[in-house]
Amino acid sequence: MITADASFYLRDNEYVTYTVEDIACVYRYDPLNELFLVDISPVYVSADEQRTINSAGIVLTKSAVDAKTPSGSDPSDELLYQIEECVIDYLDGLTSNTLAGVGFTH
Repeated sequence: MITADASFYLRDNEYVTYTVEDIACVYRYDPLNELFLVDISPVYVSADEQRTINSAGIVLTKSAVDAKTPSGSDPSDELLYQIEECVIDYLDGLTSNTLAGVGFTH
């Protein structure tokens, strides 16, 4: 899961900011086109529940994911880490997040 250190945006020029800290990435792989389809979802967590609030979809190329250094205890954790690294790059690259001074980590 990705963590934000301040309110953040999922898209540029959006009026909605998210104040939750946790961001989940749910992905699917399209082997015919070598693309990862990723839903980025802010997650609300309380003592009683955990639920996503909204989501934004992005497309990552296999080569972009492969270029990230894997980290984890098994292949699926390593792949998720690589995808999350690409999502962090996407979120960091949004002008709205840069202007807000928000940072993202694992």
